[in-house]
Amino acid sequence: MLGSLALRIEKVESELFEKELKNGKLAKEIEKLGKTINEQNNEHERLQKQIKTQGETNETKMNELEQYSRRSNIKLEGIPEQRKRNYK
Repeated sequence: MLGSLALRIEKVESELFEKELKNGKLAKEIEKLGKTINEQNNEHERLQKQIKTQGETNETKMNELEQYSRRSNIKLEGIPEQRKRNYK
């Protein structure tokens, strides 16, 4: 009876040790995933800033091009404006 109790205790200790090992591995995996998430968040923020900057740059360039294109426009006085008609 004492021998079977010792065997059961040994078995429980063995199972506990295995669970602790598994728990340690899972904790490391969780830590690794947390680092990966942080890296992805940082990359996401960097890309958002880059997109915002690029959008602002594109808008500035578009405004400059619109202003430059108006430079070549001429306004004719005395000729009535007609829609859907091009003078070439």
